[in-house]
Order: sequence, then structure tokens, then C-alpha cells
Amino acid sequence: MRHFGRLDTAFLNAGIAGKVCRIEEVAVSDFDEVMRINVRSVWSGIAALFPVMQSAGGGSIVVTASTGGVQGAPMVAPYIASKHAVIGLVRSAALEGARYNIRVNAVAPAPIDTPMMAHIAAGLGRGDMERARNRTLSHIPMRRYGGADEVARMMLFLASDDSSYSTGAVFLSDGGSTAGISL
Repeated sequence: MRHFGRLDTAFLNAGIAGKVCRIEEVAVSDFDEVMRINVRSVWSGIAALFPVMQSAGGGSIVVTASTGGVQGAPMVAPYIASKHAVIGLVRSAALEGARYNIRVNAVAPAPIDTPMMAHIAAGLGRGDMERARNRTLSHIPMRRYGGADEVARMMLFLASDDSSYSTGAVFLSDGGSTAGISL
């Protein structure tokens, strides 16, 4: 703000997977940590950005969600719950921000080739990461993990004026994994 006098776009990217285990094995403290990092941080960011963007006449906020926010998955219930909550925040913020020309959208990636996905695969595979990776890939029609650069390009589109009529939307970057069952 001191340098440019305004803020036109912001990217809110918060996420930890938490422990990979069954629901009944999740400690309350572990659940709370996932919710604090994945949800509260996004809420805090949006709350801080709104007055700044309102005074500038609008802006674009892009939030990282997950395909876990539009479907369920075993062994990562706190993560799934948190990303559903993030999508709810995005949609509510979009409704509140629209009158001020503030657009709020989410990008929901499927598994992306990152250390976080390696952590999840290690937990799901219980020592056999290759088996876990192959099982995950069997649910992705494109049969590969996405690249961080592929997700970044979608986020850049949402940050730009090219998406000026989009708000409250969840843009999937998922290799077809939420399209349905691939036979």
C-alpha cells in the first residue's frame, strides 16, 4: 500500500493435510490445527483485504481450495472439512464483495506433485508410497498429478481482468477427477 497506494489482487494459499488417519483417531488438537491453518487464515486474509480493496474500488482475491472441498475422501477428514469450509467462505465473501467490485474465487486442484501430496501418499500407503500413488492416479482420468505451474496459470487468470465477470466460483484444476467415474 505504501509503495503502490492500492492493492488490486491477492492470493490466499493456506493448507496442511494434517494427520492421515481414520476419523476416530484424529485428536481434537490435530483437527483444530487443520481448521486454524486452512480456514481461519483464509477468513483472516479476506477480512483484512476487504477494506483495502473497497477503498481502491475493487479487486480480485484468489483462494486455494481443493477437490477435497467438493467431494469426500477417507483418512483425511479434517482436511476435507476445512476445504469445504474454505469454499463456503469464498462464496459468502463473493456475495458480500460484489457490490464493491471485489471478486473472490477459488481454485480447487486435485493431487498436485508437491511435498504435501507425498505426505498424504505416505500415510495412505502405510509405507508403500508407489501403491498409494497408483491408487490415487486410478481416480484421475488424465492419469497424472498436476503441476504447480498448471494451477498457477489458472490463478493468474482469476487475478486478471480477463475474469472480470467471475466471482464466487470454484475453478477445478483436477485432471478430470471430479467429472465422474473413469472406466
